[in-house]
Amino acid sequence: DDSLRAGWSGKFYAWINGVSGIFQFFIIPLLLKHCEAHRIWLFMPSLMMICTLYQFGTYKTSELFGASASFFCIKTMEYSLRGAANEMLYVSLDYESRYLGKKVITLIAGKFGKSVMAVALAVSVVYYGDNDNLMWYLLATATIFTCLWMFSSVRLHSLIDASSKR
Repeated sequence: DDSLRAGWSGKFYAWINGVSGIFQFFIIPLLLKHCEAHRIWLFMPSLMMICTLYQFGTYKTSELFGASASFFCIKTMEYSLRGAANEMLYVSLDYESRYLGKKVITLIAGKFGKSVMAVALAVSVVYYGDNDNLMWYLLATATIFTCLWMFSSVRLHSLIDASSKR
């Protein structure tokens, strides 16, 4: 039923926006007082890996909770945590580096990264579309990109630690 689906989607996005607001105005400011921003970058791909692995365990049950929990985490992080962590990474840089860094990161990591992931998932759907294990291939693709995200975050973390020790 379309009206039930629309109602569920509306409530779901309301929860995402509400939780994102709580994170953005209350939890993240407290978190950033006690934790450096580059450490938060390690948390985000870790959380996504947990959600993806949970989906691997539940994808055959057609359970909506597994997919919606991952989507909830992604959107909550995108609306609140990622933005704050991005800004905190640039605070210590001079104006020109901050401007250029934001521009390059937004273009390459933000737009290009999302585009590559969307293309990879679309290619998976086209290539494995008639296969009964389509969801497994989509989850495997998401896991590969989450691992790349994790590797990049660990690398960023180690570079920031090394530069702060100089």
